[in-house]
Amino acid sequence: MPICEIDPWRTQYFENAACPADVFIPTEDSDGWLWNPKHRWIYDKLAVAVSQGLNAAPHGIAPQNYPVFSKPIYNLKGMGVGSRPLASADDYADAYQPGHMWSTLLEGKHISSDVALIDGAPQWWRHAGGIASGGGTIVATASMAGLVPAPFDPIYAANKHAVVGLVRSIGDSYAAEGVRVHALCPSFAYTNIIKGSEQTLLDMGFPIIEVADVVDAFERILDSDSTGQCWYVVAGRPSEPFEFRRAPGPRID
Repeated sequence: MPICEIDPWRTQYFENAACPADVFIPTEDSDGWLWNPKHRWIYDKLAVAVSQGLNAAPHGIAPQNYPVFSKPIYNLKGMGVGSRPLASADDYADAYQPGHMWSTLLEGKHISSDVALIDGAPQWWRHAGGIASGGGTIVATASMAGLVPAPFDPIYAANKHAVVGLVRSIGDSYAAEGVRVHALCPSFAYTNIIKGSEQTLLDMGFPIIEVADVVDAFERILDSDSTGQCWYVVAGRPSEPFEFRRAPGPRID
């Protein structure tokens, strides 16, 4: 099936679905926008809300009743980034920003559905249910370059060290609320980020791990009861939290 997907591990969801060879199905909203100009209205969340009879308006027109739900009108990347419920006029004032909207706060069972259509006929479905758990696990994407020096790309290393430092610093901050925070730190894996450089890395002595190894590590993190850990993923070793040496404390005479 000609699924246009940047993450190889996701192809497991599509590989058994039949699709004509001349049909290209985007899984990235940015591709969907570019390839289907006649249907770009579906990314306009304000237009969709109004079409479904919901009370909705852009920021600048204050809600008459609360609570409401606020989110970007357009958001092709980042899932629910910038979204939040607003319980009062004070919340609305704090959240106010251009390009955002509010709408009726929906309650009840939450089902998210994806569908692939050919000439209006469904060819593939996938559903996910939203369940309020009262907690959860945040997994930040870091890298082995956040645990060791990476002189071949110091700017990248600085970014990943920042992620590691953030996770270690806030790991305990939300534990009382049942929220765990971890960093996933894989070595080089067979993904598009190293495409064309695989043999060079192997010649330099860098074993390349499979994407499945990273997925396994991610699942181990979800099963962990700890928080504030940075999990390395390297060839030939099970993924575990990296053991940082304690910094020397002050000496009091």
